[in-house]
Amino acid sequence: MESTNPDAEKQYRIYMGKRPQFEVRMRIVCVGAGYFAQYHLEAWTRLPEAKVTAICEPDRVKAEQACRKFNIPKAYTRLDDALAKEKPDIVDIITPPETHYALCIQAMNQGAHVICQKPVSPDLKEAIEMVQWAERTKVRFLVHENFRFQPWYRKTRQLLDEGVLGKRVHTLEFRLRTGDGWAPDAYLSRQPYFRKMPRLLVYETGIHFIDTFRFLLGEVEEVYARLRKLNPAIAGEDCGIVTFQFGNGSQGVWDANRFNESNAANPAIPLERCGSREKKAGCVWITTVNCGLNCLQTRKYKLNTIPPNSISRGTAFMLHNNTYWIAC
Repeated sequence: MESTNPDAEKQYRIYMGKRPQFEVRMRIVCVGAGYFAQYHLEAWTRLPEAKVTAICEPDRVKAEQACRKFNIPKAYTRLDDALAKEKPDIVDIITPPETHYALCIQAMNQGAHVICQKPVSPDLKEAIEMVQWAERTKVRFLVHENFRFQPWYRKTRQLLDEGVLGKRVHTLEFRLRTGDGWAPDAYLSRQPYFRKMPRLLVYETGIHFIDTFRFLLGEVEEVYARLRKLNPAIAGEDCGIVTFQFGNGSQGVWDANRFNESNAANPAIPLERCGSREKKAGCVWITTVNCGLNCLQTRKYKLNTIPPNSISRGTAFMLHNNTYWIAC
């Protein structure tokens, strides 16, 4: 499969040139062929030390379509058959949360390492048992929570560590306006199970940003949330404000709304032009180019850093129709 992002592919080739090469490729079985599976599968194709040997998906038509698209040899409808015949080193589980427990335990019992999509489980007790089961079977268990590894967050953390943004962070804010959940048929075209989730905004979306907050400012000691449902066609909440008190004295605010439309003519266009007011105030901001939030490719990004002595009113990070503020 050819990359849809030449700049990302060039960066990837440079990066891979510095990595050790493996004679034996890890065998991967991916479970799930829904909307988000395409990003996992595309990412696996860019790792020379790994090979996806099969896709397991109850809907055989979807499984075979994904196999053809990503040149994967075999399709299965049952995980036990895939485990017995493929004997994978790694099982990548890309399915809705309520399926994770059984699939993870099944893979672990066969000695396969497991990568599991987030949220890891709808139930804390189940999540703890999954970790204990991994320890018992001596396999690695990884939850696919990857936002903290995105380049703009790594750079943000670097600036914080180096004191470029000041000696102490007072407030961290993130404003989320996805604009994808306002219509009566919201989520049907991509991830229809969102509509039936009794918990949506924090459970499915917010955990990305909570983990990012923890990466930037450390562990959270207190949380207060005010949640609402604005779209009557769905089961769970789609709007809310969550405040965090961190152990280091900093505060965080996550202001999120999946219902409200973006006010940009094209939300996919980077918001660099929207940063003029913040730029005059003295700030840092990040924009992405032609890449959606769900894209697993390496993103091309532009980082503009105002000299430290001019950063006095805050720092803004803009990603599509979302905005980060760090006030120091």
